Amino acid sequence: MPPDPDQPTDAALSPRIEASFGAAAPSAFGRATPLVAFVSRTLMVLLLVTLIAYLGAIAWVLNSDVARGAAFHIDFVAFWAAAKLAVAGEAVVAFDPNALVAAQSLAPDAARHVYMWLYPPSFHLLITPLGLLGFSAAFAIFSTATIGLYILALGSWARPVPGGLALAVAAPPVGFVLIAGNASLLWVSALLCALSLLARGRPRGAGAMIALLTLKPQLGLLIPVALIAGRHWRATLWAAIATAAIVALTIAVFGIGYWFEFFRAMVRATVAFAPHGANTDTMITWYACARQFGAGHETALALQMLSLAAAAGAVGLLWSRRSVAPDLKLAALLLATLISTPYAFQYELVLAVAGALFLARAGIGHSPAGRAWLAALWLLPVPGWLIGGIEIAHYAAPVLALSVAACTVLALRRPNAAQS
Repeated sequence: MPPDPDQPTDAALSPRIEASFGAAAPSAFGRATPLVAFVSRTLMVLLLVTLIAYLGAIAWVLNSDVARGAAFHIDFVAFWAAAKLAVAGEAVVAFDPNALVAAQSLAPDAARHVYMWLYPPSFHLLITPLGLLGFSAAFAIFSTATIGLYILALGSWARPVPGGLALAVAAPPVGFVLIAGNASLLWVSALLCALSLLARGRPRGAGAMIALLTLKPQLGLLIPVALIAGRHWRATLWAAIATAAIVALTIAVFGIGYWFEFFRAMVRATVAFAPHGANTDTMITWYACARQFGAGHETALALQMLSLAAAAGAVGLLWSRRSVAPDLKLAALLLATLISTPYAFQYELVLAVAGALFLARAGIGHSPAGRAWLAALWLLPVPGWLIGGIEIAHYAAPVLALSVAACTVLALRRPNAAQS
């Protein structure tokens, strides 16, 4: 298929990336070998079949008993219930677990699992229209929209990597997010769009997309570090302006009391979480890793703060150096984000998939060790799913931390060049 003349090629983007990040990304991987070409085509076919099967499953659900208003236990049930409460004019009530469960319309004999609402009003406002629909219709629209935005956001980033789009979409964490109906694909899509706009010298659009990242504010701790270290002052300014505008809009719609209740809910969740470390088995942070190995709350939190400081230091160092290849900067930012927050679950590993894509763009996959590294990031949640006695919390944070360290070493030893 001939290239789209309206779509900038990676080579055409190089001067703009040079101006924004300080170094041009490698323009291409070169001619793919027959084996790579075959694998790439096979992955694309499998991806197409998988997406068709997924849409078919949604169509089946829409025509089953589930479509009559009942819901089932996935993360999305909390989104749908909160949206229904917002449509009823009671958005702030979503922070009451009892009210949220009552709005979920679960089957009477369903096992009760409380999905707490801990999202800011910006995300609540975004999903409110879903409250006008039945559960299955809302889930179908949300899932289709999130995977579609993810594919679009990958855009030209995946084009230079043979099979890159298929691998990034068919990764195990992406499938898990789609099954759970989580918002992680939305977050990483907004970040990829922001980085693309930044690379194209569009700070206003980049700032607006960065402001949308407040839908999961705990994942955005390193974004200001990267922007300031990289001296992207206009993007930083526009991000602040757009964030203020979003806050003003949510206050106008939901009232300022929503924000107070949001912060109170965060405090309550932290207090309830601290004594026992509930659900840390499915988390990917250093805090969860320490708790799984028997550490107390204070010790685990201290380790997490050290991880945050190290992650911020690595991102700040790489983004401040114009000689460092941009793909390594972006990979380090995505991977470091996952170890910077104490509150991140396995569905957030879609950021590790995107990080692996940028590592592949930087040429990491040219060596056996590099390919093993990329495979480890792509398959990161799988051992915790398949091997008894091993939880993802046991190994995710160390693997991610080693990946950030490796990015930093590679960037400083061989700047502005594809790594092999």
